[in-house]
Amino acid sequence: MHRVTSSDGTSIAYDRLGSGPAVVLVGGASADHAILAAELAAHFTVHNPDRRGDGAPPCAVERELEDLAALMEAAGGAAHLYGASSGGALALEAAAAGLPVARLAVYEVPYALAEDTPDEPADGLTLDRLTLDRLAKIHCPTLVATGPLAGGGFLDRAADAIAAALPVPERVVVQGTDPTSLATVLTRFFSP
Repeated sequence: MHRVTSSDGTSIAYDRLGSGPAVVLVGGASADHAILAAELAAHFTVHNPDRRGDGAPPCAVERELEDLAALMEAAGGAAHLYGASSGGALALEAAAAGLPVARLAVYEVPYALAEDTPDEPADGLTLDRLTLDRLAKIHCPTLVATGPLAGGGFLDRAADAIAAALPVPERVVVQGTDPTSLATVLTRFFSP
């Protein structure tokens, strides 16, 4: 276990494994990316942090962006960035804020669109015009992925809207639910 100190003095623990270009993982609330990290470590130096407060609210986005900035500095100053669920929303914010992201990949970001029906999950973030404008600031290649179980629901609709707002998007549906399927897609995308 390694540690990095964020700008407010908070110590952030992270695992570092593998060798090669740096990849920083950002999980959702209480997500464990240990298997995905091990798969990616065959090709990359993977930094798999514990998110402040385990990624659960009420952590301020600004503090988590500072944490990511410290992790990216520890990773060599720039890195590929992968985020899943609420970690994907944070990864998008990090890239929009100008953190040194070489390539960005997000998976099943839980944005709720205005047209979503009331029976859709209520914990999704509202994707309003300001967010779309912020996404247009992301100029690194960005992979926007969902899994086969999203099935055209709000996660697919959100992914389509995210991809449409990005300057350099690639939209994919991962054809498996296991970490190996996702690692294969990410390895291809993050490889030079």
